[in-house]
Formats: sequence, C-alpha cells, structure tokens
Amino acid sequence: MESLPGNLGEAVAVMERSAFVREALGEHIFKQLVTAKANEWHEHIAMVYPWEVDPYLATY
Repeated sequence: MESLPGNLGEAVAVMERSAFVREALGEHIFKQLVTAKANEWHEHIAMVYPWEVDPYLATY
C-alpha cells in the first residue's frame, strides 16, 4: 500500500484483500468485522449532515 485509505470505504476494501488481517483475526471475526465496517460506511454516506446543508440554506 503506497498511502493510507482516504475513507472507511477504501479501508474496508483494503482490509478485504488482506491475508494478514484475515489470518490474524480468523475467518469468522474477519467476515463479521468487514460486514460491520461496510455497513457503517454505507450508513455514513447515506446521511446528510448539517454542515453540508447549512451553506445552501443561508445562500438560498
């Protein structure tokens, strides 16, 4: 890996390809962690936060 992942989604993708993490955690925990973090990322990107909306509300 040349640089750190830019967000949780990229980090999950890197982790999914990591034989080291899979071996260190064991197959069951690895799968559960990947699923949990992927779900966390999908929930995060589905949200609209006040700091994203406020500039538009003030302008329009």
